[in-house]
Amino acid sequence: MNFDLFLTRFGATPDTLSTLLQDVPLELARWKPDANPWSMLEIVCHMADEERRDFRPRLQSLLFDEPAGSSITPIDPPAWVIEGNYQARDLTSSLSDFQLERQQSLAWLRSLPADFKLERTAPDREISAGQVLYSWLAHDYLHIRQITRLHYDFLAFKAQAYDIGYAGTWR
Repeated sequence: MNFDLFLTRFGATPDTLSTLLQDVPLELARWKPDANPWSMLEIVCHMADEERRDFRPRLQSLLFDEPAGSSITPIDPPAWVIEGNYQARDLTSSLSDFQLERQQSLAWLRSLPADFKLERTAPDREISAGQVLYSWLAHDYLHIRQITRLHYDFLAFKAQAYDIGYAGTWR
């Protein structure tokens, strides 16, 4: 994938989330079926934290700051959910928080020199800047899929009296 295509797809995530979360009532925003450990609200809060606490600083470190012999700072996203009390937050402001963080990420990525090297590897593990960059977009897609699945599961839950199998199967 070329970098321009990456930036286009990466920049589309905020609009995709806005569409998926438009007019979502609080009941749905906070709803968690047994199969999904996070609600839509928690996912959006997590994505904002991933921007500011994981992907952007990690890529920055790998590309420019990583001194020889240093290690990657460990993260604990499941703990962030509890520490940040994600479930009690407001969906609209949480989505705005993610959108702002993504704008900052896009501006930073666009400011990188055209010849930056994605081959730089962390000294304490086999993870390159390229892996982090492309995993960042893959992370978006995983959570977009997760939110879509929550919509589907919530519909099935609310439509219990009706078999929604005519729609097809979820794979």
